[in-house]
Amino acid sequence: MEENNNNQYNLTLSEYQDRYSSRMNNKFAKYMLFFVISIIGVIVFVLLFLLCKEAYEWNEYVGYGAIAVSVLIFIFLFLVPVIRIVSLPRFQVDVNAYTARSAKRHNRALRRHLADSIIELYVSTAGSGGLYTSSKVEALMKARKEDREEGLMKALDDIYLVDIKKSANQIITSNSVKSGLLSAVSQKDTSDALIVTLINLKMIKDLVYLYGFRPSDARLLKIFSSVMANALISYGLGSVNIGGAVAKSIGGVVESIPILGSAISIAIDSSIQGLSNSILTATIGRQTISYLNKEYHLQEVLERVKITESDEEFALQCEEVKKELVAAKKNKNKTPKPVEA
Repeated sequence: MEENNNNQYNLTLSEYQDRYSSRMNNKFAKYMLFFVISIIGVIVFVLLFLLCKEAYEWNEYVGYGAIAVSVLIFIFLFLVPVIRIVSLPRFQVDVNAYTARSAKRHNRALRRHLADSIIELYVSTAGSGGLYTSSKVEALMKARKEDREEGLMKALDDIYLVDIKKSANQIITSNSVKSGLLSAVSQKDTSDALIVTLINLKMIKDLVYLYGFRPSDARLLKIFSSVMANALISYGLGSVNIGGAVAKSIGGVVESIPILGSAISIAIDSSIQGLSNSILTATIGRQTISYLNKEYHLQEVLERVKITESDEEFALQCEEVKKELVAAKKNKNKTPKPVEA
């Protein structure tokens, strides 16, 4: 570990970019993130609409009640979690020579904010309900008081790599179990897809709030893309009679007892579908904390990267080129068109 840290101290900015920076354009990632979130919103809306339609066909008044509940579900279980996720701060780890210095300043400020939030929560809740180890928070308080960057990073590491990691795994497990149980009970493709999608969003929100920051747009795009894919997969699972195929493969014994065959088919469908949705949810959770841990690690690596004068000069040169291009474009627009005879 010590040798690895020494290598991180010796990294140049260009080496950091080659190893760690995302290749996706930040603006493109932001637009694509908005697009994928919109698609998930459409999926949730369509699923709620189909459920309301079925309720209305069964009973008119039940249908009206379903519409009212659906509006509340869309607002509080889709819109609110998404807005809260996207609005959280994030570490700036995908940098270049022009943005590296400002990213370091931003990351230092965010580290202090995270430390203050942990300390405030610990003090206000008399130990934060066992979320943090007392000795670790005391070390964090000392590092924050001394205002030493290395000491602060070390104190935060002790909390994030043990206490927060443990709580994150608990969040993933509880939401995965909930997703499996509810979808096993519902046994309906529409409600299964809706349940998995909403639970996934809630889990992501809980995880990023536990960490206190969210992944970058590029990595959050991948997480939401997985949520969208899982919704479609869950919808497909509900349309496949898995248990019937398994029951048929058991042979003539089951065929001779139709009631037993149907019972086995339903039980297998329920358990396999519930397990599948649990695994889908757990996969999203692991992906989320993987990106959170990666960016938490990368902001520390970036802090230790030495930004040389040549990097600064290159950044200034890039800025100069940018100004020249803007000026050239303005001059081109001002050039009068030749008057035709």
